[in-house]
Amino acid sequence: MKTVFLNRYPLGNEKRSWRQDNFILSVSHPGSIVSGQKVIKAMVKEGKTLDDIENKDEIELTMRRSVKTAKECGFNLLSLCWADYIQSRTAVEMCDDIGVDILYQNITEWGGMQTAVSVECTDDKLREAAEIAKNHRHILGYFSWDEPVGEEERKTARYQMDFVEKLTPDKLVYTVAVPSYNKYYTWENGKYPEYIRDFVKDLEPSILDFDYYPFYSYKMCESKLDDCTLWCDLGCVSKCANEHGIPFWYYYQGEDFHRIGHFSFPMIRFSAYSGVLYGAKGLSSYRESTAVIAEDGGKGMYFDEQKKLLSELANLGSTLMALNFKRVIHDSAVLSIPYIKGLACSIEESEHLTGAMPNRICASEFEDGYGNKYLFVLNRNYTWDQKFSLQFKKNYRVYEVSKQDGFQKLFKDSADTLELTLEAGDAMLFRLQDSSEEAYLIDYVLKK
Repeated sequence: MKTVFLNRYPLGNEKRSWRQDNFILSVSHPGSIVSGQKVIKAMVKEGKTLDDIENKDEIELTMRRSVKTAKECGFNLLSLCWADYIQSRTAVEMCDDIGVDILYQNITEWGGMQTAVSVECTDDKLREAAEIAKNHRHILGYFSWDEPVGEEERKTARYQMDFVEKLTPDKLVYTVAVPSYNKYYTWENGKYPEYIRDFVKDLEPSILDFDYYPFYSYKMCESKLDDCTLWCDLGCVSKCANEHGIPFWYYYQGEDFHRIGHFSFPMIRFSAYSGVLYGAKGLSSYRESTAVIAEDGGKGMYFDEQKKLLSELANLGSTLMALNFKRVIHDSAVLSIPYIKGLACSIEESEHLTGAMPNRICASEFEDGYGNKYLFVLNRNYTWDQKFSLQFKKNYRVYEVSKQDGFQKLFKDSADTLELTLEAGDAMLFRLQDSSEEAYLIDYVLKK
């Protein structure tokens, strides 16, 4: 069967200079957060100098181990949110040594988290950060601010973002939005969609990212996420990103927060693929400690499973970067959430599917710039494998985009039904073609 090669192009906000070439697989803050917080407290709140910090060698060694473990696992970007001076310096040097990109931050000099500002940032400190970025080839950009919630925080973050972008226009200046389970902007008070719109308007970010950790408490997962506002947040943020032509990224839950009775790897896999379901061009794992990277920098309990997942996502990445998200189709349980209207579709609104949507199965429809159609299918049941079928509105030739190598292969030459078995939290990506057309495979090539 012949293969057709199609161009895909870098993505980005037209109001910013940075462009995204490839699918991002990021990990949040490799290294010990506990030791980092002690350094930040000593230097920022207690006024101590670097010479006063104990265990500097141990902190450096842990960070070096963590960076090496992250790369071995398959992450292509390390995100230094809340990193102190020692961790930042060590991580940047290590990334240059082993060849992995990094979002640079030194919270003892600039940046913030929600409404908290660690230090009074000056232009000189931002110039120094820009010089560091210029001198290290694997600094992809800056982690500017974590979840700026208020107008003043967004104003400060915007100033810092604009300042360093002028000095280093080839660098990503990164920030991330807060999820709806906060005390300021929620679905219950009706303010969350407004917050996301203001976030984009105030910051004009290169990419639109947010986090949501559904296995944070018993309350969130007691109904298997049937009525969880995760789906509302994903719908709201991805919709806003699409409206502004900005790549959508998603921070997924990568570890147990020790607040539920049972945590397993399918929960992590489900969380990651939920982002893909809504068209994410980047996935960030929060937090790696105990799951992928242990507190001492070694391999965590789910290292091997996460490595396999990242390999699969990387293989799908070139195709995912070429696709435009159209709609997501949910079952009746999710469609019963009070705030979901306009953020998800029933199967009646699908371009390709008909009949009834199986329980706890999601599907999303995509299209590339050449009119080729794609279907992504997720088993959102993170406890059990599911065998099910999806009925098409007409006969399609179905190609699977392989998670083993990223290439397309014929799945069904002509089918009016797609019969699948998916493991708990797993997903598959398919291309759909009118069965009367000539068969061919597609491979996407990045063109700058």
